[in-house]
Amino acid sequence: MRQPAILNGVIFGRMEVGFRYTTRAGAEIYVDGMPEEAVVKDGEIVGIRVRVNFNSKLDDSTRELVKKNGGILACKLDRIIPNEHGLIVGVSKKELATGTGAARFIRPRGEHVAYAVSLVPQLPADTAIERHTEAEFAAMSRHSLNEWIDAAKCEIELTGGQA
Repeated sequence: MRQPAILNGVIFGRMEVGFRYTTRAGAEIYVDGMPEEAVVKDGEIVGIRVRVNFNSKLDDSTRELVKKNGGILACKLDRIIPNEHGLIVGVSKKELATGTGAARFIRPRGEHVAYAVSLVPQLPADTAIERHTEAEFAAMSRHSLNEWIDAAKCEIELTGGQA
């Protein structure tokens, strides 16, 4: 079975993907998550099932559908809105872990940003850790923000604060 061009480079169960998608109702959403499997009809791949993660921007009806289906969203390939290269953006686990490749462009979710902002006042005055604003945290990659949070928590714990 040939993989459609829009799925070039996508490895099911081993990477994250992100793409804009038009729902059956006509709403445009952003789907971010791990492709679990291909949807096959008459020997051809016609869609993918994606385990949706927190970076997805879903409308209410799609969010309910995902919840009902255990976190999985079935997406028809002909409703995927391709990026400028005509492809889904794939991000490998290695890229996620190291913050390299396509992972450089994955932004942290709001809860992560809020948590980082809450750590800033707990940092000791003489720390070498840079104090960022909420906007600066939001502009960081998810990987960079996680590294900052880990460093801040260690610093707070070493100086007797509560992180």
